[in-house]
Amino acid sequence: MEPRVGQVERIGLTFLSQLDRTLQEGDGRAGLRLPEERDAEAVAKAVAGQDCVAHVAFIIHPHTEADPEGSEAVNVGGTQNLLNAAAAQPTPPRFLFCSSYHVHRHHADGPHPIGTDAATDATDVYALHKIECERRVRASQLPWSILRLSSVMTDRKLDKATLAVMYDIPLATRFEMCHPADVGLAFANAVTAPDLEGKTLFIG
Repeated sequence: MEPRVGQVERIGLTFLSQLDRTLQEGDGRAGLRLPEERDAEAVAKAVAGQDCVAHVAFIIHPHTEADPEGSEAVNVGGTQNLLNAAAAQPTPPRFLFCSSYHVHRHHADGPHPIGTDAATDATDVYALHKIECERRVRASQLPWSILRLSSVMTDRKLDKATLAVMYDIPLATRFEMCHPADVGLAFANAVTAPDLEGKTLFIG
């Protein structure tokens, strides 16, 4: 199955729109660029001259489970293309990576709350991709920050595959939710916020 690259779900569209609006409230130099992640040349053109790269594009669960290899090319390969392009700049930009609480297994039987230093666990392909991308971001020579998002909820209509995921979550599991507009604001703030370099944060 070919990944549906470039098709932005409503949840992502709301997030990106909020991020774009917030950034435009600044000096007008910021904006969205949506290159094909697997195209290293297109990525390099999008990154050239930027002060900060906020990487939020990712194929998500359950689509990752349906096509592990195809989604890896976008998720992991695309992230590496962005890291390479950023590292090639005369002045390497700040690199913000959008990760997920999903890198931690469901903690229905574990201690609460957990911190960002808690062990990660690749319970599925999506988590595996996020964990691997986090590793590559940390290994880069860029000034980086990782923002792990909780469940980002909107009034979108859920399909059967997405609803089925709910049955994998134990009823006693505690989880957090956030609105995509708040996520967009968090990333917009992270573009210029001091003292974020080398940090991993929960956004929930």
